[in-house]
Formats: sequence, structure tokens, C-alpha cells
Amino acid sequence: MSLLAGLAVWQLSKGLAPYRVPAPFSWGRVWTQLREGLPLCLGYAGEGGAYAFMGIMIGWLGATALAAHQVANAIAGLAYVIPLGMAGAVAIAAAVKAARATGGVTLVNGAEAAEAANATYAVRAAEIVMTGDVVLSQGVNALSGEKLTVDLTTGQGRMSGRVKTIFQTGGN
Repeated sequence: MSLLAGLAVWQLSKGLAPYRVPAPFSWGRVWTQLREGLPLCLGYAGEGGAYAFMGIMIGWLGATALAAHQVANAIAGLAYVIPLGMAGAVAIAAAVKAARATGGVTLVNGAEAAEAANATYAVRAAEIVMTGDVVLSQGVNALSGEKLTVDLTTGQGRMSGRVKTIFQTGGN
């Protein structure tokens, strides 16, 4: 019933219209996905079946043993999902090689701010490169140029391309 309700919303919602685009079908892609996904599917089915059968076997020992098993199972489940979540986060981080922003980019860190037309964040290099009328400000001090490269590991930046500075000194 939920599937039918979901299909009805998908078909009738005007906001989902851009997503109702026919996808090209290829038996080659279907077989590739089946070949790659079947071992994982069988592994999950085997794991789930073993867990279910273990619960049945523990139930043969009585209600107290089954309750103790449930407590141990909840703790083990927590110990399982934390590394699973970390693995998912690492997989996403490894898959994202770079993030690009265009059309006026502003990065803010406390009292420091950098503005540019474009920015690229290279994940593996731990580097942000901002280009196009870059302005870096720290309080009343400012630095401008065509390109700013920031090494996120060391926290150091390098401005290039017709660099101009404005420094405000203390009341001396």
C-alpha cells in the first residue's frame, strides 16, 4: 500500500516533475549490477538468517536467556553501527575529490573572511583555491589579488596576481 501511495505522489506532484524523466534502459547495465550486487545481497541474507535463527535457538533456553540475549544484541548493534557509519563517511569522503563553487563565494572563519568569484576545495590535497577578484580580510586589514591558495593542513595561504594590501596599524 505504501508503494502505491509513493507512486501516486511521485506521479501527481508538480514539484517532482523534473525527476520523472525516462532513464535509458540497457540489459548490459542490469546484468552488471546484478553480478556486482548479488554477492552482497546473499551475504546480507545469510547474516540476517543466522541472526534470526540464533534468536530462535536462544528462545529454547527460556525467557530469561532470551531477555539477556536481547540486551547483549542491543549493545552489539551499537558497536556495529558506529564503525559502519564511520565507514560510510570515509567512503563518501574518498569519493568526493573536489567541490567547486562559482558566482560569488564567501568563506568565513571567525573575524577572517575571503571573497572570490570562484572556489575549489580539493579534498585529498586539503587545499582551497579561490580565483577571480579575491579579497581576504582580517578585521580592518585586507589583502586582494587574483588567486588565493590555502593549505588547510598548515593553515597558510598564498595570494598571487596583482596583490594589493591595506594594513591598519595601532594608535602609535
